[in-house]
Amino acid sequence: MDPELEYFYFKSSKAPEVLDYGGYFDLTPLDLATEYRKETVIALEKMGIHVEYSHHEVAPSQHEIDLRYTDALTMADHVMTYRLVVKEVAQSFGVYATFMPKPIFGENWIRHAHPPVTLQG
Repeated sequence: MDPELEYFYFKSSKAPEVLDYGGYFDLTPLDLATEYRKETVIALEKMGIHVEYSHHEVAPSQHEIDLRYTDALTMADHVMTYRLVVKEVAQSFGVYATFMPKPIFGENWIRHAHPPVTLQG
């Protein structure tokens, strides 16, 4: 299983006030959450959860950290841990992370996966 694990960072949990205006795979100063993603990746790797890549997504404050492909049961465990780590790291920086699928009206939404397909015969 290979889910694309996307989420949003907000300035607080009180209202969906965006943290940054970076764009898809942005490497400019507009992506203010680079450090948050980096610390999240380091924490996950220390826990034995391997990360393929991380980047800013399309919408303001939308981010993605993708885990290395594994079987469905292991991935389910990793995703639950991932969600907690993302939120804890965000909180340590004084910001709020949410996995709501569409927290900002008119902006990009999140949630999709890449299931494995095998052909026999």
